[in-house]
Amino acid sequence: IGQVHRATLETADGPRAVAVKVQRPNIKETIERDIDLLYWLAKAIERSIPESRIYQPVKLVSEFDRAITAELDFTLEADHAGKFAKNFEGQSEIRFPFVHRSASARRVLTLEFFEGRKIYAAIEEGFSAEKICKNTLGLIIKAVFEDGFFHADPHPGNFILMGAPEMPILGVIDLGLVGRLTPQMREKTIDLMIAAVQEDYRGIADALFAIGTPTKKIDRRAYEAEVAALSDRYLGKQLQEIQISRLIQDLVTGATKYGLEIPPDFLLVGKALMTIEGVGKEIYPELDVFEEMKPYFMRLMWARYSPERLTQDLVRTMTRISGAATDLPIQSQEILEDLRKGRLEVRTREPMLPISVDVLGRRAYSGMVVMGLLIGSAVLLAADALLLGGLFFFGALSWGTMHTTWAMWLNRKKRRQ
Repeated sequence: IGQVHRATLETADGPRAVAVKVQRPNIKETIERDIDLLYWLAKAIERSIPESRIYQPVKLVSEFDRAITAELDFTLEADHAGKFAKNFEGQSEIRFPFVHRSASARRVLTLEFFEGRKIYAAIEEGFSAEKICKNTLGLIIKAVFEDGFFHADPHPGNFILMGAPEMPILGVIDLGLVGRLTPQMREKTIDLMIAAVQEDYRGIADALFAIGTPTKKIDRRAYEAEVAALSDRYLGKQLQEIQISRLIQDLVTGATKYGLEIPPDFLLVGKALMTIEGVGKEIYPELDVFEEMKPYFMRLMWARYSPERLTQDLVRTMTRISGAATDLPIQSQEILEDLRKGRLEVRTREPMLPISVDVLGRRAYSGMVVMGLLIGSAVLLAADALLLGGLFFFGALSWGTMHTTWAMWLNRKKRRQ
């Protein structure tokens, strides 16, 4: 998309070393042509390979189109840098470049220049590979699970080691591609990762189901069995024995197979963790990612159920209920007004309803006739009018017998039809 050049920027505080990112000429048109080709290929794949539709190729291209188009606007990357710096304020071991807004625009981005070395060169100079891995992992976990705003492309080239080996500072650059998780999605993703750390297969299945959106009726028993079988291949092993990329890919494939549509931003979480896997395996294979995650997630669990958090949730819920209660009289008045003016229409579609109502009416009528005759018979018999009372009783018995016989005949006739 662009090239980065070192330059000197004259500021009120004197000259400053800066990194200037310049967009390549005509890159927008080139990308648009490539995206059009990808759309054509995705549609062709969906038409010719029906099995591919569960992966939604056209939707995947659409998400890529959205992401790459956003990266063409360097002002968005400038905003990302400012937000990351605010989220990690007070953490001296992690830094994001300062943006010189006066020298930046949509196609030019001027950033603070980080004087340092890449990860591999830093290790050769004596920086601790273990500390680098743990700091990088901590950065991703905080950004994803605490802030819900994370670097979606954390490969080794996007980190610069500054400072001394005993007190390293991790500089993070190239902030164009980011992911976002809503608070609800964050909670569900935390549930998934905690279940993975605890090797809770059913918890993994439940959390993944909550993250996804069912596109058809799902056989939960078969789905849970598949998730358990997939998880069993990976959990409880050291990083050198685990392929996180394969674990995430297999879980998403299994979920998609059973009709669960996984949100794009969750896939970006997977991409970020997969990239960290690549860094860890190359520079410190002994690192157990899941073991390192445990303290973070235990802290997140305590924070989730802390009195302050529960109070905030309660206040938020009561505010929503209060708002709904305030709107209820107005909404009720509107419904009654529509009903009074004939604007409200209720329709039902039940083919057997007229027949059922007709049968019920006939039975109620016959029951009232029999009941009336029996009451009349009882009154007359109590008054010693034996003949007339007997006639009323005989009439009730005859009517009831005739109605029962007729109803049985009608039911038999309907069954034959």
